[in-house]
Amino acid sequence: MMLITPMPISKREKEVLQLVALGETSIRIAKQLGISKYTVDNHRKNMLRKTGTNSSLELVMWATKEGFLG
Repeated sequence: MMLITPMPISKREKEVLQLVALGETSIRIAKQLGISKYTVDNHRKNMLRKTGTNSSLELVMWATKEGFLG
């Protein structure tokens, strides 16, 4: 995992992140938030880029460490 200063995560990205942490799929997240799966996937990609993480697992671990979850 790269050590970088992360860019801010948007409110919507935080909503997606919380659902990713619960193990929800992009399709289920899209239905719950009333957005398209494509938009969810873009939020996920943007969060990976912003945090310097390479997977959903790394992203959730980063978010937990940074206090974004629980």
